[in-house]
Amino acid sequence: MRIIYDEDKRLKVLTERQLDFDDAAELFEAFHLTRRDGRDYDEERFISIGELKDQVILVVWTPREGSRRIITMWKADYGEREKFYERRDRSG
Repeated sequence: MRIIYDEDKRLKVLTERQLDFDDAAELFEAFHLTRRDGRDYDEERFISIGELKDQVILVVWTPREGSRRIITMWKADYGEREKFYERRDRSG
């Protein structure tokens, strides 16, 4: 699936968190977990967690015209990493 994003937001996250929206496709190509973001937005949003360059990363995204529009991403905290590894290991 194609990845799209706002370039200004990409540069902000790249500078502040050293994470590049351009790399998000790698997370979706490997084992990852996705849940619907239950907060009230103008659009349907999802939060996915997976590995990217040997780190566990969370990505907030929304479906947009056959693409995934990346909204933001960040490095998982300890609890998020532990839950991800537990679910991944249970999946076989």
